[in-house]
Amino acid sequence: AVVARPDALLELCRTFLRVGALRVTGMATEPGEVLRFLDAIVVPARNTAFGFVHDVAVDPAGYNVAHTAEGLPPHNDFASYAHPPSGQLLHMLVNDVAGGDSLLVDGFDVLERLRAENPAHIDVLARVPVAHRQWSTDVETWSRAPLIRISATGDIVGLRFSNQLVQPLDPEHPSIAAWYVAYQRLAQLIADPASQMQFRLEAGQMLMVNGHRVLHARTAFDPSSGARRLQDAYFYDDDIRGTAAVLSGDR
Repeated sequence: AVVARPDALLELCRTFLRVGALRVTGMATEPGEVLRFLDAIVVPARNTAFGFVHDVAVDPAGYNVAHTAEGLPPHNDFASYAHPPSGQLLHMLVNDVAGGDSLLVDGFDVLERLRAENPAHIDVLARVPVAHRQWSTDVETWSRAPLIRISATGDIVGLRFSNQLVQPLDPEHPSIAAWYVAYQRLAQLIADPASQMQFRLEAGQMLMVNGHRVLHARTAFDPSSGARRLQDAYFYDDDIRGTAAVLSGDR
């Protein structure tokens, strides 16, 4: 329906922009479907250090923790970019394993709860720059920026959170002690099951997530119980906003 009916595509765009995550069902299970989907809805794919498509399956020679059967804690991808992609697709090609559930965390909701609890935590997390790095034998990505981005009107507009990629902080920074207290509390709220939505992403289903707002994760799985493979692709939410404007006549 999304690729065939303008009204359904408009609803997808508006839902994504409003809540930050949604699930698309009824997709094919051939490799490269994420790119065909983006092409069908006229949203350009973003090339990244993974290429246009990131193939995720258990691989002993893999360069990324995603290529293991371990559980992945909530995070957003490419915190190591100065300007991380704001949209991500996770398309499941096959999922026959025991375990491997998907998890989502609404980062904006967590941050608003943290602000209500202690505004000083938000202030220090939005001020102190943190380095993130992701690299391989062929690629280097590195950035330094605060974990929280706040607009000129005081709205929270971005969260950068990836324990896998975070680098050591400057121990002599004058706010380092306060930063660690705030970071620990933020991590506690993110790790709280009450903050998480857990479900199983089946073959032929795809998650669309706002990478500046929604953290994604997975539970551990047993690789001997079957096959599990998905593909990632990335985009900008600006293009989703543009598609919505064209479809609604608001351009």
